[in-house]
Amino acid sequence: MRNALIIAMLLILLPRSAGAVDPEDVRVESIDFYGNEQYSDEQLKDLMAVRTSGLIRRSFYNPQVFQDDLRNIRQFYVEQGYLEAEIANVQIDSTENVFAIDITISEGERTYVEEVTVSGNTVFSDEQMLRQIPLEKGDPFRSPLVQEGITSIMTIYGREGYINVAVKPEIRINPDIHRAIVDFNILEGQQYRVEDIRIMGLEKTEPVVVEREIPLEEGDIFDYSEILRAEQNLYATGLFNSVIVQPAPAPGDSSKRVILVRVRERQTGEFAIGGGYETIDGFRGTLDVRNNNLLGTARQAGFYGQLSQAGYRTRLSYVQPWTFGVRLRTDANGLFEFREEPGYDIRRIGGNLVFSRRIRPYTDASITYRFESIKIDNIQTETIPDDLQKGNLRSLALGVIYDSRDDIFNTHDGAYIETRNELVGLFLGGTDNFLTTILSAKRFIPLGGRNVLGGALQVGWKGLFRTTREIPLSERFYTGGPNSVRGFEYQALGPADPQDVPLGGRFLLVGNLEWRTRIISIIGMAVFLDAGNVWGSPGEFRFDQIRYSAGLGPRVNTPFGVIRTDFAFKLDRREGEKLNEFWFALGQAF
Repeated sequence: MRNALIIAMLLILLPRSAGAVDPEDVRVESIDFYGNEQYSDEQLKDLMAVRTSGLIRRSFYNPQVFQDDLRNIRQFYVEQGYLEAEIANVQIDSTENVFAIDITISEGERTYVEEVTVSGNTVFSDEQMLRQIPLEKGDPFRSPLVQEGITSIMTIYGREGYINVAVKPEIRINPDIHRAIVDFNILEGQQYRVEDIRIMGLEKTEPVVVEREIPLEEGDIFDYSEILRAEQNLYATGLFNSVIVQPAPAPGDSSKRVILVRVRERQTGEFAIGGGYETIDGFRGTLDVRNNNLLGTARQAGFYGQLSQAGYRTRLSYVQPWTFGVRLRTDANGLFEFREEPGYDIRRIGGNLVFSRRIRPYTDASITYRFESIKIDNIQTETIPDDLQKGNLRSLALGVIYDSRDDIFNTHDGAYIETRNELVGLFLGGTDNFLTTILSAKRFIPLGGRNVLGGALQVGWKGLFRTTREIPLSERFYTGGPNSVRGFEYQALGPADPQDVPLGGRFLLVGNLEWRTRIISIIGMAVFLDAGNVWGSPGEFRFDQIRYSAGLGPRVNTPFGVIRTDFAFKLDRREGEKLNEFWFALGQAF
């Protein structure tokens, strides 16, 4: 009995072995792969939920999750054509609660496609069907591509009303020579047409608002792709919280289908009050009141007001999504603004009228008529003539925008390209005559994990027409500040008078490069390089006058937008210039 008690006490007092440690307390120090020749360690680690611990991130070991990771790795190899791939060995070395994991993989031989065939198709030819299949003789046998082929075949049939088509692949593998024969057996079924469109759930919205967004009519071939487009169109109106468009059998006719549209409407009115602080505007408050569905017609009307330490701005807006019975958006805006800029104060009253339409996926074209009366006061430079203190601007602008960004406020992937040409004056009247051309481009590339690389470029040019009047201060190009070249004060780059008051210019070039990463939860960081300047005219442009700055700053991704702080430093500091600038702003720089 005494010996048994001694042994029990020793067992209690001895440190726990690694095998007895709670899996949630085990930290993964390293994961190494062996035998993998086709795919790198990093590619395989990206397939795993169990990760190694880093300087900031800690990763813990969970046996069930780790087993799922091993299955995912093998499944990945099989999907790439390595049908014999196996996890040959797993070794876990532990020291207390720290694990080092070694995984040995037997990849085996890759299987290749010997032949791809189709059968059962009468509506489309073999050649048309084979073009839908992303597999050809000699390609590696990849099972995800088989599924892509099935989806593509069903899609092309669905566009012709064969909504019950079925595609059954028959795959024959010869393991001795590592070859695969794939036959897509197609069961076409019956073709359907539209008998009726029924809309349910409308209380405030007129039925015509929904009907015009559905690109199908009674008697049309039942095209499944148009059903999906109808859902997208209805969501894009912003009028509905949910949209479900689906087919239903037509009573008494087996060759037709009824389109059922079920919607749940949003609240039509919005009222928002906001406040905040930015380095340029100082403290500011905003008021936004709007109705997004006037009289159930999908027309919008609103009032927006902003008051800050730099001035105030009010805007009345009216939007009609369909004009003259076609999909042509009309935006009418009235504006009254006062703002203190470096070197002058400006008051403007006027508005604009915009007609826009989507011409291709991600691409919109617009034409804008602008009319404004401007008054410039408190001009701090004597080089500006008195006749520029007032002006009437009348302009016509043509613009094209391509926008494939996944999120316009905090982009992780996609591109934005805009070209805009604006003619001021001439036959339009007004006090000024000049032409503005601006090209803006942005590109965002996900680098894997939490990292994004973003780049932006802006080029602008202004040309004068048969006039002795200079371009008004408010219409010139300026750069420098939190959204351009961040190492310089707001609007400080470019031509200036002897007292360094900015004069603006007629040629602009700005480029930005930024690496963004998410550190933890909503906290991120960015490192950036900016370059650019403004010149008095295009003929004065010189590469050696481009100014450079770099810096970094934290980001906080809140429900109200990204809060940004930038510490920027001049890379080509000149005598008398400050070394750095500090910016606090809402939203990404570009």
